[in-house]
Amino acid sequence: MKKSKSPNKELLKKAVAEVEEMIEKKEPTKQEITSRGVSLPVDLDRLLFALALARKQKHGGRLAVSNIISECVESCREKLENELHELNR
Repeated sequence: MKKSKSPNKELLKKAVAEVEEMIEKKEPTKQEITSRGVSLPVDLDRLLFALALARKQKHGGRLAVSNIISECVESCREKLENELHELNR
């Protein structure tokens, strides 16, 4: 009897294919927003919150830890894309 693929493996395969397609196109994507719970060490959480608060006080606007995380991930995006590609060869 043939084993069926697990739903998680299928979901990962689909997600990887979508990311690789975006990488190949090198087209800017519409900025859709998603929410994801992230567990962080307390010191990093406090650092992010303090920086977000300092930015809010200096520049106004909202307290945005998400923006800081997005900036950090975007700054090392190429490295992350390369790792994903290597892991899925």
